[in-house]
This record gives sequence, C-alpha cells and structure tokens, in this order.
Amino acid sequence: VMVTQNTSSASPKASSQSPGLGQEVLDFLHLLTVLQNRERSLELAGVLRSPYFGISDEIITKMFLLVNAERRSLWDVLMDFDVTSIKEPHACLVEFARNNLAYLRDVASLLALPELLEKIMRVLRLEAVMYLQENGIAKFANVKKLIGLAQEHCASKQGTLTSWLEYVAALRKAQARETAANVHAADAVTIMTIHKSKGLEFDTVY
Repeated sequence: VMVTQNTSSASPKASSQSPGLGQEVLDFLHLLTVLQNRERSLELAGVLRSPYFGISDEIITKMFLLVNAERRSLWDVLMDFDVTSIKEPHACLVEFARNNLAYLRDVASLLALPELLEKIMRVLRLEAVMYLQENGIAKFANVKKLIGLAQEHCASKQGTLTSWLEYVAALRKAQARETAANVHAADAVTIMTIHKSKGLEFDTVY
C-alpha cells in the first residue's frame, strides 16, 4: 500500500504506486510508518514532500546531503536542521513539519490507534489540506476509509499502530503476488476473491 522510493545518493523520490491506491493513501501510511519508527528515512522524505508539509525537493536534497555526510537518519537531521540557512517560506515549512512530527511521535506511544488517527487529522488539518487539492473530496474520502479500516482492525483485534502496519504490509505482499500471477487472456477464467470482486466485472459470475 505504500509507495517505494529509490536510493539515489541525494534525495530519494517516490516511484510507482501500488495498483489501485491513491497517493493520498500512501502519504498517510508513510506518516504512520514514521510515527512508528523514526529511522524510516525514505518514508519520512515522502511525508515531507507530501501536501501535509510541502517541503521542496531542493530542501530535502540538502537534508540528505547531511544524512550522507554525518551518517544520521533524516529524522535527526530534520530535528536539528538550521532553518536560518534557507529562505522563507521554506524555513517556516520545515519548522512546521518538525514541530508537528515531533509532537505526533510523542503522543503516538501514549494514544490508542483510533485516538492517534483522530489526533493526526486535527493537528495536520488534513480535511482542509486535501480539499485544496484536485479531486480533494475523493482523496479525503479515501483517507477516511483507510482510517475506518484501521479503527475496525483495532476494535476487532485490539490492534496497535505496529500491528496495523504489519497487517497492511502483509496485504501488500499478497496483492503483489496476486498481480504477478494474474494472466490476462481472452479465453482465461478469472478467479477473484470476494473482497476484490465487485460483481460488476463480468456478465456471468459463478
């Protein structure tokens, strides 16, 4: 469900998305991943570049140069980054990002998953942020659906942030295997799970 990023020496960038998943869902999962493990520098780069914070590639590249030079994580570089070395509005965006990420990571260890998700929505004003984007209503609906699934996971399995991310990772692997094994042929019989099929794909469904 999450976007993968390349490992170029300067600033890794997001590459192709998982099939059927919007960038807004990937951004939210990246954020949860960083709150669970601050050492995930590639995911953090995606979060910083996302509409949540809107930090430019130029600034992220500067941070990754420090990551490589000082052999520290992107999180540590972000927390210590000298905002006086960059111009506005970039300095304000970096300050906003590190203050809110530090706060959310602190509360992530204290709150149950449903409360953490609601806290993220409020602190980052995600509804307003997404509504400003193209197709913002649909994008926000997708994120709300993801949050609903996470809440169901927590309620049914007493899940935590860690267990939810592990559950999502397992689903991604299963989806990747299913996609790789799919044979598109005119005379082939397509077998789908009840969760994947909407019942509208074919004239006859057995």
